[in-house]
Amino acid sequence: MHFNKGRQDKDEGLNFTAMIDVVFLLLIFFMCTASVQLPESEIKAAIPGSSNTVPEFQPVRIDINTVGENISVTCDGRLCENDSTLSSHISARSQIADLPVIFSIDDNVEFDDIVHVMDICRQSGLKKLAIPTN
Repeated sequence: MHFNKGRQDKDEGLNFTAMIDVVFLLLIFFMCTASVQLPESEIKAAIPGSSNTVPEFQPVRIDINTVGENISVTCDGRLCENDSTLSSHISARSQIADLPVIFSIDDNVEFDDIVHVMDICRQSGLKKLAIPTN
């Protein structure tokens, strides 16, 4: 006699649902713990030589004086004959760092000329403008 007729041997196999859950948990774990690093060429850093200080750069000095009916503009002691030479001098200095611009203005210079020179400074990349008071 065969008494175990109601029980059938089933082949359970592997439970893939639990395995997929474990794989996704491991994937999430490694994604959360991974550190994303930028390539070193894209990191902006001032690498000091023998000291830990960043070098200080002198501010840009612009002198605006009246010469007869015209105005004379000098940038760091160099005469700027037109707007393009002034812009090139300022652009060259703005490539170094965000330097302040200090104006020395003659009493007879009109306000429109001062604003024009300030606009050239802003367009060339320098935003820190200062007019010292006496």
